[in-house]
Amino acid sequence: MRLAALMSVDPVVWELPALTGRYPNMARHDGALWERYLKSSAKLWLAVCYDIRLGGQDVTDPEATEAEKYMWRKNTAERIDVVGDRGSEHWVIEIRPNAKLGALGSAMGYVLLAQREPWTTLPLVPAVLTDNISPDTRWVADQLGVQVIIVPEDVPRVL
Repeated sequence: MRLAALMSVDPVVWELPALTGRYPNMARHDGALWERYLKSSAKLWLAVCYDIRLGGQDVTDPEATEAEKYMWRKNTAERIDVVGDRGSEHWVIEIRPNAKLGALGSAMGYVLLAQREPWTTLPLVPAVLTDNISPDTRWVADQLGVQVIIVPEDVPRVL
């Protein structure tokens, strides 16, 4: 267990919210949902960053090199899907099609890890981006203060 974490595993790299098709560590179905969202809502964000790694385990081998220690921590770290910069706050976004309670826990857990390993001085807002959420999960999100972003299905256009 690491006792003295000062920041995320790697530096946080911000970029403009755009359809790039390149979203590190994002599953294909998560990426498709994110792109559907960006098509209509990219203008809401000043910047975004992907795959922020927090936590991770220390190597127990006392002879491990610095490179080995880094790779072990990087490979065992938790990973935030997306962080969106709203100017006055950062939204920590878990992307999960058909979101259930686990998605809420992930978003809240990432915020707690980011508070332990700070990479920003702005307030953090836990959020879940999904295409579907049950009334019960939505109620729990409201109780916990987790923002829910629902992305509608693409509707084919008839020409």
